[in-house]
Amino acid sequence: REFWDKLAVALNLLELATEPEFESAPTGWSRDQDRELAMDLIGNRLLESPRDHWLQALAEADVPVAPVLTTQQFMDLPQVRANNLVQTVEDPILGRIDQVGLVIDFSETPGRAGTPASRPGQHTENLLAQLDNVWNSSRGPGNGAKSLKTPKYPLAGMKVLDFSSFIAAPLGAMVLSDLGADVIKVEPLSGEGARPLTFLILGGNRGKRSIAMDAKSPSAKEIINRLLASCDVVVHNMRGGIAERLGIDYETARNLRPDVIYVHVTGYGAAGADRLKPGFDPLFQSMSGITARQGARADRPVFLRTPVCDDTNALLLATGVMMALHHRDQTGQGQRIDMSLLKTAAFINSDDFVRHQGKADRPLADAGLFGMSAVKRLYKAADGWIFLDCNQAEEWESLRRYLGESLFDSAVTFDEANTMQPWNENLCQKLAEVFEGRPSDEWEQRLIVEGVPCCKVAENMDQGFFLHPQALHLGLIDHNIHPDYTNLRQVGVQVRFSETPHADRLPAPNLGQHSVEILQELGFGEIEISDMLDAGCIGIA
Repeated sequence: REFWDKLAVALNLLELATEPEFESAPTGWSRDQDRELAMDLIGNRLLESPRDHWLQALAEADVPVAPVLTTQQFMDLPQVRANNLVQTVEDPILGRIDQVGLVIDFSETPGRAGTPASRPGQHTENLLAQLDNVWNSSRGPGNGAKSLKTPKYPLAGMKVLDFSSFIAAPLGAMVLSDLGADVIKVEPLSGEGARPLTFLILGGNRGKRSIAMDAKSPSAKEIINRLLASCDVVVHNMRGGIAERLGIDYETARNLRPDVIYVHVTGYGAAGADRLKPGFDPLFQSMSGITARQGARADRPVFLRTPVCDDTNALLLATGVMMALHHRDQTGQGQRIDMSLLKTAAFINSDDFVRHQGKADRPLADAGLFGMSAVKRLYKAADGWIFLDCNQAEEWESLRRYLGESLFDSAVTFDEANTMQPWNENLCQKLAEVFEGRPSDEWEQRLIVEGVPCCKVAENMDQGFFLHPQALHLGLIDHNIHPDYTNLRQVGVQVRFSETPHADRLPAPNLGQHSVEILQELGFGEIEISDMLDAGCIGIA
C-alpha cells in the first residue's frame, strides 16, 4: 500500500488514496469496475506528459517505475554497466562479443567470464585424453567413494533464516526447504508484504516455519542474535540500510556465525546510482526487453503474468546457496552472495543480450501474437487451441504427409515454412482451416503419433497440471492439509534425488504459527516466552 499512496500523491490523484472504492488497492479489489476506474484515472493522467517526465517524477517520489526498452537498449543502461553485467570475449570468427556477465556474485569464490562458445569438436582430443587419465586412475586401489553416512534428504540438518518477502527470494528459500532444509520464515507482526496475497504465500512458502516478532521490541535483538548464531544460511531482499537497522546485516551475521552463507537479493544490484530503488518483476520485464519482444509486431508491449524474473531468480538463489554450501564443506569458509533482478533479467534475455558485428535481429512473433511461423504457432481447433511446434525438417515432412501433400505447395521447404515471411500467411490460413475441423485432444494424439510436436493448450491449471496424466504419473502435485483451506493442491518438489529423496513438506505456515516452538528451540524458557507474548513482542497464529 505504501507505493500506491506515493503514486497517488505523485500523480495528484489523491482520490486513489482516500476514496473507499480504492481502499484495498492495489493488492485486492472488491469490484472489477473499481480496478478499471483506477486504471483509467492513472492511464489518462500519464498521457498528459512525456515518458521521461513521468520516469523522473515517479522515481523522485520513490514509486517503482521503469521504461519499456529493447534488450539492446537495456545493455547500455548505466545501471547495467555499473554492475558489470556486460562481459567481453574474443571469438576467433566473430571477433569481439559483448554478452551477459556473471549473474551471481560470491564474495569468496568469484566467478570469471568464460571463453567464447565452442565450435563442434573443438575439444574432442583433450577431453578424450582426460577421460583416459580418469579411467586409469579410478581403477587403482583406494579410489572408491568415501564411506560417509548418506543424509535422509539433500539438505538435512541445514537451517535457513528467511527474512524475505514476495517471490524472488522466498521461492528460492522454499526450494531449499523442498530439499530438506529447516527454513524459518521471520516476519513482522503484520506479516511480510505478500501476506494479503494468499496465492503468493501458499505458492512460495511451502515447508517453512514462521515466527512473527516486533523487531523494535526489547527482546527482538536477543531472538535475532540466537537465530543468526544457529543458522547456516540467511536470505533477505530488503533495501539498503534496513538490514543494518534490524541487526541482520552481513557483518552482524558473520560475527555470530563465521561460516554463514548470506544471500542478499536486490532489484537493481549492489552498485550504481539506482541500487537503492525499489524493484519488482514487471519493472525488469519492461526494461530488459521481455515486454517489448513479446508484443513487438503488434506494436505494443505485452506484460507476462508469470513472474519470469522472480521465478528465475529463485532458482538461481537455490543454486547459488548449494554452490556456497559445497565450498563451505570443502574449506569451512562461509561467504556473502549478492543477486539482483537486474542480473536475472539479463540472464533470461541472454540470446539477445549479446552484441557483435553482423548480429541478426531477434526473431519476433507475428502481429496477432500466435507464434513465430506457420509451423511454430497457435491454431484454433474445434473446441479450443493447439500449439504446433515443428523444429526439424523431418517433422515438417511428417506433417505434410499426414495432412495430405495436396494441401501444400510442394516447393515450400521447412526453412521457408519456419520463417515469418509474407508468403507464410497463405500457409497459416490453410493450416488454420484444417485444424478447426477436429478437437484439440484428437490433434494432439494424432500428430504426436506421427512424430509431429503438438500439444493442446490448457485453459486452466486443472487441465494443464493438476489433472494432467503425466504430472500425476510423475508425482509432481502436492496435496496438503491446511487449517484454512480444503483440497489445497500445488506444484510439488521438482528436483528428485535417487539416494536422498525429497522431504514431505507441510503447507505454507500461517503468520507466527511456530513462534513458540522456535523460541523453545533457541533456549528461551516458558516464563520468558509468556512475557514476550504479554508484551506483544512476538505473535502467534
